[in-house]
Amino acid sequence: MPVTRTLTAEDWERLDAQLARFRTEFECWTDVFPNNWELLDFVRYEGIERPITEEVGPLILGQECVALHGAQWCMVRSGDEERFAIVHDDLKGPVDLSSFKPKYIKRNLSQKWQRILDTRKPAR
Repeated sequence: MPVTRTLTAEDWERLDAQLARFRTEFECWTDVFPNNWELLDFVRYEGIERPITEEVGPLILGQECVALHGAQWCMVRSGDEERFAIVHDDLKGPVDLSSFKPKYIKRNLSQKWQRILDTRKPAR
């Protein structure tokens, strides 16, 4: 999947808005879990299933990969649609975050990235 481009100001605004919607949805826990990844992990641990967690969860994972592991945001084209993705020299190519599922991690990412993503879950 080719990188189509870097993020524009409009893309950044859309990304920020989606992450803000997630935090607003679960604002009763944002003081306890100031980090989006930890908040998402808690919400999933509690078994709370809402469309926002499915929609924004992959973006939060991308946010962690960028912040902690040096990945970079980009956009990829899928049909007529452009989607958020991450790239990193260690990855075979850009990772479309909308299709970022555990099966994808095991099939397409190196063991190093599998360990990074598996161990990033906060300890309870």
